[in-house]
Amino acid sequence: MLFFNRKSGHGHRKCYRALGRLIAPKDRWPSVSTSGVTMTVLEPKEIGFEYFKFEHDTQYREVQKLFMRAVDSHDPENILNIVRIHPYHIDAHIQLSDMSKHSEDSQVAAELVEIALHTMELGMDTRFCIYSSNCRLEFKYQENRAFHILLFKHLTFVGQRACHRTALELCKALLNLDPSDPLCVSLMLDFYSIKGGECQWFTNLYNLWNESKNLSQLPNWSYSAALAQYLLSIGAEANYGVNPRAKKSNLTKELCQAEREAYGRQSDELLQYSILMFPLVVLPLFDKAGIQVDLRVRNHSYFNHVAQNSSTDVLRLLCNLYVWRSHHLWKDPSILTWIERNTYAALHKIDSKEPVVHDYEQKRKRRYKEGTTPRNIIRHIFITDEKELTVHIPRELSKEVILSYDPLPPLDTIDIYKKEEPQPRLAESGGIINAFFQSFGFDLNAGVPQNQMRNFQRLHVPDQGNQIPGAEGEGNDGAAAALHRSVNIFVDAMRNLLTIATTDNLNENRRNDEESSDDDEEELPPLD
Repeated sequence: MLFFNRKSGHGHRKCYRALGRLIAPKDRWPSVSTSGVTMTVLEPKEIGFEYFKFEHDTQYREVQKLFMRAVDSHDPENILNIVRIHPYHIDAHIQLSDMSKHSEDSQVAAELVEIALHTMELGMDTRFCIYSSNCRLEFKYQENRAFHILLFKHLTFVGQRACHRTALELCKALLNLDPSDPLCVSLMLDFYSIKGGECQWFTNLYNLWNESKNLSQLPNWSYSAALAQYLLSIGAEANYGVNPRAKKSNLTKELCQAEREAYGRQSDELLQYSILMFPLVVLPLFDKAGIQVDLRVRNHSYFNHVAQNSSTDVLRLLCNLYVWRSHHLWKDPSILTWIERNTYAALHKIDSKEPVVHDYEQKRKRRYKEGTTPRNIIRHIFITDEKELTVHIPRELSKEVILSYDPLPPLDTIDIYKKEEPQPRLAESGGIINAFFQSFGFDLNAGVPQNQMRNFQRLHVPDQGNQIPGAEGEGNDGAAAALHRSVNIFVDAMRNLLTIATTDNLNENRRNDEESSDDDEEELPPLD
């Protein structure tokens, strides 16, 4: 818990910022004595594990209700006002962070996430540690979900700063907090493992989990397992990440020649399996990685648009996600010969109509059925929040409002805040603008307050049948430009708010220092 020094002889408290286990607070952040967020220990459900849950005090609950009404008002200014008055409100920071990201201001977006994470960290029980294997924080509790979402966003920002090993450790932490994987962290664990130079660890995990979790039936695990084992076979695993242990420590075992040859054979088998099992990955991955594709492969019905059109939404979504996130891994010139050799080997099996090809096709149909996209995959896509991916969201969710601070609550959710009934829809509409606002909980189909109607009419995109979201058109371009300007205004306001907080903190610290200049400083009490 956070402690403060009380200065004797004065009527004020001098606040010290505790160094967080996750986030080191910045000097410009507002001082906080209490946020209204604490943590409690639940009754154990499993021997050897401790279960925790965040709690909101009475004042925080009232602010949360104000925030939910602000979201329903469709006016981002109302959310900004909440942060002005309550600078450590968690869900408001998540909302404003997403707006900053859409305005291409990653620095502000990342800092807002860090502030919210730090707030939750200060309320943690001293027995709780995200890196401990026996601590659980179940996603089904409404108060816990913000921490999962913030940790997910934080690790992506950390990964963008090329701290891939740290991002990998945070992935492990999220999986440990709730092993049901509510945010589908397993869809990026492979990427950060390879980028972090942990090919050996990832391969061991794949071999350990594959039989029980059917990891080979996920495109990202299938392709990444093949790539990781090939990198181990040629001794290039450390070149993929900044991992000093892999280069100069005895913690990484030096593989003998026989082991490398075994990894080489396994990587060939796995890559051919991946190509045959998930042909939708081949052409997009090779194109993004800059790999020259033989015309026999490009024009083959097993790989081209014929295969794309005959696939289900969920399989296309997973394949596109893997290509978007991991195509950089396949640009290394040292793997080109390996790719070419195994692509031709897979093509030969297809043309020869070997039974295994038909078996894989039937397995795909059983595994990936239309209209059965798991909710944790959809949460993963929405929190990742990339235009390349959101256009592939399944059609069954096109009419559902998904809140950015709590996307798709689980079916067994335990909520303490009741949501008001949504307003009746004025008209059906589609397009990328609608998808954008829905990601913040702003449904363009819902009723809009009168004072906001003029702005929203500029952003409203009429229904155009089956037009793909984000398609070319003057209407979409003009609306997107208006939206971009609107978001920029609020991001600038957020920057100003942080600047004001910095100035206020400096002035407060200066006054405190002047008042206590003749007093001896008390030592900072240790963390309990």
